[in-house]
Amino acid sequence: DDPVAVASTYAKGFAQPGDVFTIGETPLGIMQGRYRHPSQLRPSLFARLACRLFAPTSSVATACGMQALVDAVGLLRVACAVVAGVLGRLVGRQGWF
Repeated sequence: DDPVAVASTYAKGFAQPGDVFTIGETPLGIMQGRYRHPSQLRPSLFARLACRLFAPTSSVATACGMQALVDAVGLLRVACAVVAGVLGRLVGRQGWF
């Protein structure tokens, strides 16, 4: 589905000029064909350990969420980001992941 078309359909009659329309990452992922059900994922040891470093509200705070990220961009890229995040925390900085 086209997110803009879906938003237009459901906001029609309600939206006014200047309104801001937001959509959650899960419905957007489904519309873009990027959603994978947790039963389709087999979290690796890396995913099970790395997900523990994130706030519980993060989409990568679960082993399946982390594994989906690894599958999408690659283990090396995620591992480098995790190391950067840990180093950032050690020096008192957040957001280096």
